[in-house]
Formats: sequence, C-alpha cells, structure tokens
Amino acid sequence: MIVVSEKSIDKAFDIINDLNDDEVQNYIDNSAKEQPNIIGFAMASGQDLSPDLSEDLLYYTLIIWEAFKAEAGKIPQISEDLLEEKIEAYYSKLEEIEASQDMEAAALEEINSNNQPALMSFIVTQIMDERDEEEEKNLSEAAISEEGSFFAALQIIADTFDAALNPESKLRIV
Repeated sequence: MIVVSEKSIDKAFDIINDLNDDEVQNYIDNSAKEQPNIIGFAMASGQDLSPDLSEDLLYYTLIIWEAFKAEAGKIPQISEDLLEEKIEAYYSKLEEIEASQDMEAAALEEINSNNQPALMSFIVTQIMDERDEEEEKNLSEAAISEEGSFFAALQIIADTFDAALNPESKLRIV
C-alpha cells in the first residue's frame, strides 16, 4: 500500500511553493492535460468558494498530487468514473456520520482509520492555519460551510488518488 509520508508532503510543498506565478500557471496547464478530471473537479469545486479559497484549493490539489507522485512515481490518469465514485462515496459516508447517534465518535473513528494520515493532517493543519484565533471566534455559518466544501474537495481528491494507487483501499472521511 502506498502511503504518503510527511517527507513527501514537505517535498511537494517545496516544489509548488517555489514556483512563481507564470510557472504555477504553466504547471496548472500541464496538470490539466495529465489529470484533466482532477484539475477540472478542483476548478469546478472552487467556483462556489471565495477567490482566495478557490486559489488555495487548486494550490493544495497540486501539493496532494505531487506528494502522491513522490511516493509512487507516475500516477495513472484518474477516470471520470473513479472520481464520481469517490464523490458519491464521500457524501454517502458523510450522511451516515451525520445520522449517527454519536456523530463525534463516528467522525473520530473515520479520522483514526484514514488511509493517508499524514496527508489529512497536513490538509487540516493548513485549513486551521489560514485563520487566526480572532477569526475562529467569529466564523459565520457561511464561512464554516465554505471551509467544509473546501475540505470535502481536498478529501475527495486525496481519496481518488489513493484509490488509483491502492485499489483495495476504502474511503475514509476526516
């Protein structure tokens, strides 16, 4: 089983973070040719987000992809069917958690059994680091919903890459 390590995440972060604006655009253009369904999903998911979160979604999508590539080398092109399967599975599992008698315990169980713990920790940390303590106290319901959509898109992208490289893996929601 291919598991993304913190070292691979750090390497991916450095690769993407060291690009200037023109290089980022070229990277996105090349990525759209190599993984059109993933980049298309990230761009479509970003349409309902603020401009900053939309940009961050694409940025973190590239980091997730680079982290998986650091572990596995070339990643097969993600099919539309696999992506759709992961989208449906994510929202189905989310409904199960929300319907649970103990929603917090069900969510915690999913976190603790995630196939890519270092990657999910990185994503959660990045989301939490984006806001300061004052913002956290005054988050609107709309902002919380937007962060949820942002996280869901990244989780689906990570789960889809994971499934492409580890076909036996199960969906886990963090």
